[in-house]
Amino acid sequence: MPTMKKAANTPASVNDLLSSIDTFRDQIGALRADRTQIEAAPRPLADVLDDLDDHLDHLATEAIDGLSLHHLRDRRGTFGLKLSQSGHAEIAVANLLGLVVATNRAAVRDLIANQLSDLEQSRPGLSDEDRLARLAELDGEILRTEMAEEAALRALERLGVQIGRRADLSPVVALAADQALPVQ
Repeated sequence: MPTMKKAANTPASVNDLLSSIDTFRDQIGALRADRTQIEAAPRPLADVLDDLDDHLDHLATEAIDGLSLHHLRDRRGTFGLKLSQSGHAEIAVANLLGLVVATNRAAVRDLIANQLSDLEQSRPGLSDEDRLARLAELDGEILRTEMAEEAALRALERLGVQIGRRADLSPVVALAADQALPVQ
């Protein structure tokens, strides 16, 4: 909070600087929110579908292997087909899903792909390259805005007004030389 007796007696430049600081802090908050959204951006649909294909193949293979078909060939007796040799429900469910995939892979894939496509339309995915580029762009915007905020804070300090710095202020900005800051 500024240390002033009356806002009416405050020079216009102080008010302008205080308003600028508020604006810069709002911008920094919005840029950081954008950055959080970009960090959590989903992967592109094509990448997800490639991984889905691999996963479906894996499910089908594991399910068939899980049936222990070699027991059916054993001369000492037939043990029959079991979804889980150990009796664990999660293994049985995974094997059952794998058998569904093995017998009707295209339909299962299409069902999942259509749902993923709907999700993609509501929130498009970003490739790793695009995501990293956008994050770098936002980091630059955040740094420029923090530098402008710091310049305004230092200008206020030169006028005898003290304002607390944000707790999350980058040390790079806090330690920046006055010459590195934009002119206020």
